[in-house]
Amino acid sequence: MYMRVLHLTIDPLKSRAFEAFYDKNIVPALQKVHGCLSITLVRSAQHNDEFLSVTLWDEQENAEAFNQSKLFQQLLTESRVYFSDSSEWKIKLSEDYTLDLETVEKEPIVNSYPIVAQSDLGTLPVKKSQSMFMRIVSAKILPDKMDEIRQLYKNDVIPALKNTKGCRYAYLSESMKEDHEIFSVTMWDSRQDAENYEKSG
Repeated sequence: MYMRVLHLTIDPLKSRAFEAFYDKNIVPALQKVHGCLSITLVRSAQHNDEFLSVTLWDEQENAEAFNQSKLFQQLLTESRVYFSDSSEWKIKLSEDYTLDLETVEKEPIVNSYPIVAQSDLGTLPVKKSQSMFMRIVSAKILPDKMDEIRQLYKNDVIPALKNTKGCRYAYLSESMKEDHEIFSVTMWDSRQDAENYEKSG
């Protein structure tokens, strides 16, 4: 499997409207795309203007094909009305030494990660209205310990999570941009369940 993450900065005053747009337009469109297994909209618990669109794919090729598709560009264009205004500026000095300010548009960032271990705890929600909590833990791993961490996740972490209240799904993915960086992604029935797990020892 393959995970694709689109990072979005949404105007806080338009966040509810964006969630409705995502539910009504983006989810149904992606459910028809070949190879897309799941689509989830995640709002940051720390920053109310940050959202992630997380999709799971059967193969990397299908995720990359969608990334290059007219449908993706169309959905991105339709989503732009919800984006936060840019806070970055580019300063240019003209030939007559006057300053010209131009806003720099913030483009959504797409990151992709192959999944190297996953649970059979169930499936991710297909619609954002199915309220759940996503927990993402990232770590840098020593180069000679990558195989060991994969086996540890498969043999120890996933079985432990199967017996943890509220945990629906878990998978381990690896960064394609940073060497030896991993992400453990878990889906929970509620934030409280995830926090109870963190405090459990």
